[in-house]
Amino acid sequence: MHPTISDALSRARVAELHGQASRRLSFRSAEPRDRARLERLAALDSARPLERPLLVAEVDDALVAAIGGGGEVIADPFVPTAVLVQGLRRIRESLAWA
Repeated sequence: MHPTISDALSRARVAELHGQASRRLSFRSAEPRDRARLERLAALDSARPLERPLLVAEVDDALVAAIGGGGEVIADPFVPTAVLVQGLRRIRESLAWA
């Protein structure tokens, strides 16, 4: 599978999980401006902040999951993120971080 999950498939799955068809999903590399949001996400997950490199998953501009170079994951416990974490793991593997 291509490292990026197709936008249409992603939107459909997120809509199924959230019951709303208008959600926007994105996977991307973390940027320095994400630091505070990653620290907040780690605190929500009762985990330590992840070390770089990082990939993040966003739903409607809300950072809901992240994966570190060693495969460690943090995720918002109040958002269904299992499918998003699976997508992050696939992207990480395709980038040969594994």
